[in-house]
Amino acid sequence: MYTHDNDAEGADGRPARHWLQRLQDVFALSLPSPFARDDDPEVDEAAAPLVNSDEFAPLPELATQNADNGGTSPSSLPGSATKGKLDGEPPPLVVNTMQSMVEFPSNLKLQFHGLVTVADFAKARENHRAAVVVLTQLNGFDVIVRATDALATSHKAQIITLSLLGNPDIVSSCGQLVPRGECRRLVRSAMLQFPTSGRIQGLGCLALANLATHHLDSPSSVDHDTSTPMEAWDVDSSGVDLVVAAMKRFQDVDANVQAAGAWALASICRHHEDLVYAALDVGGLSAVERCKVTFPDDPRVQTNAELAIAQLLHRPVPLLQNDGCVVQ
Repeated sequence: MYTHDNDAEGADGRPARHWLQRLQDVFALSLPSPFARDDDPEVDEAAAPLVNSDEFAPLPELATQNADNGGTSPSSLPGSATKGKLDGEPPPLVVNTMQSMVEFPSNLKLQFHGLVTVADFAKARENHRAAVVVLTQLNGFDVIVRATDALATSHKAQIITLSLLGNPDIVSSCGQLVPRGECRRLVRSAMLQFPTSGRIQGLGCLALANLATHHLDSPSSVDHDTSTPMEAWDVDSSGVDLVVAAMKRFQDVDANVQAAGAWALASICRHHEDLVYAALDVGGLSAVERCKVTFPDDPRVQTNAELAIAQLLHRPVPLLQNDGCVVQ
């Protein structure tokens, strides 16, 4: 069994950025702000910027509703806080956004705006402690799952969610409160919905790898993952078929997908021998060997491919080099 040094802390006491995020950033790089595009049905051309980092104020919809309900203030909501309060307390914008998403599930524009707001807040390193509160104590994962399902045909919405699920700091910090079964379902749905998108396929592989990496040490009670790793990571929901399909589709054109796919296979196949057989049955070994030959000068591809081959062939797992494992 191999591990990455993903528990190191930075000078500020927060978790150091995992090496996986450097690869993840390649796929999430240059997302426009706002995230709107013409073929996203939930966003119209006159939409205001989706996230205004300078304004942490209640959403208009919620402010109106609060007035009708007797003037409930954001600070009276569970877990809410005014800007500048103690570290670990989420700002009113995030709390109110999530409440509005729950109360107006059919408002796709609101769901999209809210998804961006919650994801951006959760991924910011300076919000690390408050993000854990938002995602676990305030049911942020459930809100994200519902919004992503509602926006299943939105390419940008899927990228936002996959980028969040591929963040190793978030998954490791939330531990057993991560609904891994639902998260894997979201990843599979996105990869099936957008098979020709390199960014979706790459981020999907990273998300599956991230969920698998932190699963053995933190079985999810939310998903009723109670006994063995295999019961939680069955062949049908593991995603190995989609990972191999992504590697084959982009085998000669995208080193990022190859590196992410190899890392996903190495991570998932640790859980049970049946997952190894499933990967072999769909051509996982040939896909990994092909990417090693196609991208001989890419250290990420080479390192992750060696890890995947070791898992697939039951060989001793090679030691990882220190450089590239943790980004300080």
